[in-house]
Amino acid sequence: MRAVLATGLDSSGGAGLARDVATITGMGLHAKVAATAVTAQSLAAVRRVVPLAPELVAAQIAAAFEDLAPSPSGSALLSTPRSRPLMAAALAQAR
Repeated sequence: MRAVLATGLDSSGGAGLARDVATITGMGLHAKVAATAVTAQSLAAVRRVVPLAPELVAAQIAAAFEDLAPSPSGSALLSTPRSRPLMAAALAQAR
């Protein structure tokens, strides 16, 4: 089984894509990812967040579904209001 995740890339590895991929892999699933933002952070503090363009997030989701359609999906850190409808549309189109 595969899962698609859309969330931020956390430089500390304590959250976001790195942590989610480790968790999903530990459950025996294959993770497909879409980065929504890049952060500069340690385990103690977030120093900077740079949102990625919503169109890029949607394109990542579409590409993730091209070869092997994921079953479950999850999202966090949808960094701009425009990201939500584009992500929803990409998920709806992929199913």
